Amino acid sequence: MPQADRQHFVAGTWYLGGSQLVGTASTYALLYVLTRLGTEAYGLWVLAVLLAGYLTPWATLGLSGALMRFCPSLPSFSHQAGAYRMACRASLLASILAALVLVAASRPLAVWLLGGEAHWLLVVLAAVLFPLEAQFQLGNSFLQVRQRPGVYAALASCRNLAEVVVLAVLVWWLPRLEVLLAARALILAVLVVAQHLLACRGTTSASRSGAEPGLSHYLRFGFPMIPATFIWALIAGADRFMLNRLADLTQVALYNAADTVAVFLLNYTRPINGMLQPRLANLIDREPAAAQRHLGAATKFLGVLLFPGAVGLALVADTLVALMGQSQFGGAARMVPVLGLGYLLIGLTNPIYHLVFLRRGGRVFPGLYAGCLAVNLALNWLLIPLGGGMGAALATLGAFVVYGVGLLALAEPTDLAVVWGQWRSLALAVGCSLGMGAALLAAAQTAFFSDSVLLVPLGILVYTLLLGGSGLVSREEWALIAGPLLRLWRPVRPGT
Repeated sequence: MPQADRQHFVAGTWYLGGSQLVGTASTYALLYVLTRLGTEAYGLWVLAVLLAGYLTPWATLGLSGALMRFCPSLPSFSHQAGAYRMACRASLLASILAALVLVAASRPLAVWLLGGEAHWLLVVLAAVLFPLEAQFQLGNSFLQVRQRPGVYAALASCRNLAEVVVLAVLVWWLPRLEVLLAARALILAVLVVAQHLLACRGTTSASRSGAEPGLSHYLRFGFPMIPATFIWALIAGADRFMLNRLADLTQVALYNAADTVAVFLLNYTRPINGMLQPRLANLIDREPAAAQRHLGAATKFLGVLLFPGAVGLALVADTLVALMGQSQFGGAARMVPVLGLGYLLIGLTNPIYHLVFLRRGGRVFPGLYAGCLAVNLALNWLLIPLGGGMGAALATLGAFVVYGVGLLALAEPTDLAVVWGQWRSLALAVGCSLGMGAALLAAAQTAFFSDSVLLVPLGILVYTLLLGGSGLVSREEWALIAGPLLRLWRPVRPGT
C-alpha cells in the first residue's frame, strides 16, 4: 500500500474517530436526558424510534450499498453525483408512498405496537422520520464513496450535538414524546438538505452513456438487502417488543439501556469500517491484492481495539449504567458483558462482511439473517420468561454467533486465509487484554481506584504498555497512527 494512501486512510480514521467520540458522548448524554422521562415513557420512545428504524431499509431500496459498489467505476465525479441524485429521487418516492400507508394505519398500529390507540401520533411522526433517515443514509454512502471523511464526520457530529441540546431543552421545558420526535425529524431535515448540497457541490449534470448502469442495475444489486436489512432490524429490535409482550416496559428500558452501553464496542471501531468499506469498493476490481492487504490490517487492528474494549466494558458496566442517574436502571449492568461479547463478534467479522457484500451482492444475506432471526426469536421466547432482560441479552448473543459462523461460511477461501493469517496478532491482543483486566481487578481492590471511573485511564495506560512490549504494533505503525495528531500539534508548539 503506498505511503500516501496509508496516511489518507489513517487520517480519515481519526476524522471519523473524533466524530464517533462526539457521537458516543452524545448517545450517553441523550440516554441520561431521556431516562428523565421515566421507564414507561422511555420505553415508548424506544419503540417509536425502532418503528422508524424498521422502515428505513425499505425506504433506501438497497441503494446505499449499490452506490458504494458501482460509483467508483463511473467515469467522473459528475456521473457519480448523477447516480446519487437518481438514488435519492427513487428513495424519496418510495418513502412517501410508504409513509402515507403508515399514516392511514396509524391507529391500529399504535394499538398493536405501542400498546394503545392514544399513541397514534407517535406512529405518524415515525412516518415522517424514516424517509429522512433514508435520505441521510444515501448521502452518507455517497460521501464515503467520494472518500470525504471530514464532511461525513462533521455532519454526523452536528446531528448528535443538535439532538442532545434540543432534546435536553425540550425534556426540561415540554416533556412530551410527540414534541421530542418532531424535533428530531426537524433536525434531520435540515442536515439532509445541507448534506445534499455539500455532496453535489461543484458538479454539473452529465449525460449518461449507454454502458453506464441505470436504476434497475442498482436495484438488482441492492434490492435483496432490503429484506435482509429489515430482518436484521428485527433481530436488533424484536427482543424489545418481545420483552414488552412477555415482561413489561421496565424490562424494555433496562435492556435498551444495557444495549446502548454495550454497543460502544462497535461504535468506537466504526471509524475503521467507515474508511475500510469505500476503500475496498475502490480496490476490489482494480487491485484485489491491495484489497486483501486492507482486510488483513483491518482484522488485526479491530482485534487490538475490540478485545480490551470488551474486557474493560465488563469491568466498568456498573459505573456506566450508574451515570444515567436513576437507581431503577441498575439492573441493566449485568446484561452489558453478554451484549458486549455479541458486539465483539460482529465487530471482528465486519471486514469479511464488506467483502462478501461487494463480491456477491445482497442476495446471500436474506437467508443468513432469517436463520439468525429464527434463533433470536426462539431463544427470546424461551429465555425472557426465565430471565427478563438477561434472557433477551442471551438470545441476542446466540443470534450473533450464528451470524458470525454463517458469514465465514459465505466468504471466499482466499479472504478466510487472510483472516486466519492474523491468528498470532489476535492471540496477542487477547493476552494483552486479559493482562489489562487482571491489573484492573487488582487495582480495584485499593482505596484509590475504588471508583471504577479511574480504572478507564489506568486500563488504557496498562494496555498500551502491554501492547508496546508485545511487539504487536510495530514502530512504523505507531508513527503512522500518531502522524495526524502530531501534524495538528506541531503548528502550536513554541518556536515553530
